[in-house]
Amino acid sequence: MKSEISTFWTMLQSDDELIHDEGYRLNYEFARKNPQYFQSIKKWLPKKFVSTYEKINFHDFHILNIEYYSSPPKKSKIRMVTHDYHEEYGKDMIFDFVYRDIEEYSCFITSTRLPINWSRDIFEILDNGLIMHRILCSNRVFFDITAKSIEIKSYQKRD
Repeated sequence: MKSEISTFWTMLQSDDELIHDEGYRLNYEFARKNPQYFQSIKKWLPKKFVSTYEKINFHDFHILNIEYYSSPPKKSKIRMVTHDYHEEYGKDMIFDFVYRDIEEYSCFITSTRLPINWSRDIFEILDNGLIMHRILCSNRVFFDITAKSIEIKSYQKRD
């Protein structure tokens, strides 16, 4: 299953439209064949995270900020701030994703001329118990974050 996810995920990141479209097709097939995929992995995710994540559809949320903190050799954190642009969950709602004890991460941003909007994501639980969260955004922007834990915090944006 992990190699299947890696295959379509790599294709989704391609600049070649034919490869990118094939990645979408394979992603759709994966979702069709594995409708309970998230249910099968959620026992490895924090309960509070799962509770919030299952209630919110992050598609089209704006990614406002992403920050990396490090205090070697052990403590590291990534904070991704997202905004409910369409106000589906309330006026000016902000959702922070906080990843702790980062093993590795990659980020690819082609341009900042347009907002970066969350498109789709998938989790993988690695053999060593770490969580890999892959997020594909508009304009082929992507984030792959491998961490020990993840949480979501929500609050209303203040002017």
